[in-house]
Amino acid sequence: MLEGLMKQFEETQKKMMEELSKEQIESSDTEGHISIKVDGNNRILDLNIDASILHADNKEMIEDLLIETLNKTTQLALEKQKQASQNSVGNILPGGMDLGNLFG
Repeated sequence: MLEGLMKQFEETQKKMMEELSKEQIESSDTEGHISIKVDGNNRILDLNIDASILHADNKEMIEDLLIETLNKTTQLALEKQKQASQNSVGNILPGGMDLGNLFG
């Protein structure tokens, strides 16, 4: 039984990763100068920087905005992964077993 459950879990994980790769999560900094799009597996798909801020004297601001936006976008992707994991595990546990806060 455990071997079958493990195989089912592996198949479910693979399917979940495939589904997450189809998800697109996008966010931008508070001013909208930088936007980043990632897939549900946290791979960067697109990065857009407004040309109006591309000046040598804005280097530190651009770096700060990139960090802010990357952190925000990857956090959204992690939340999507957490939700997908909870759903996947819930679907393979016998009798609706509750794992409580195993995933956060």
